[in-house]
Amino acid sequence: MATRSLDGVLTKKANQQEQYTNEQIEELMKCMDPDNGYLHFSKHYAFIQHPVKGKLLFDPFDYQV
Repeated sequence: MATRSLDGVLTKKANQQEQYTNEQIEELMKCMDPDNGYLHFSKHYAFIQHPVKGKLLFDPFDYQV
């Protein structure tokens, strides 16, 4: 059974078995790619905290790519 953290996000308990769909496995494989995995992960799953706009999905500048 998952528990809720302080911000309301579900957190998996330690050593709990999990079943993944084929789509989730494909997404994990994209994130694990040695060449572009970091970029895929950062564009789709990394958030930054803006002082005025709040929680934003990370959008890297050209020089960060």
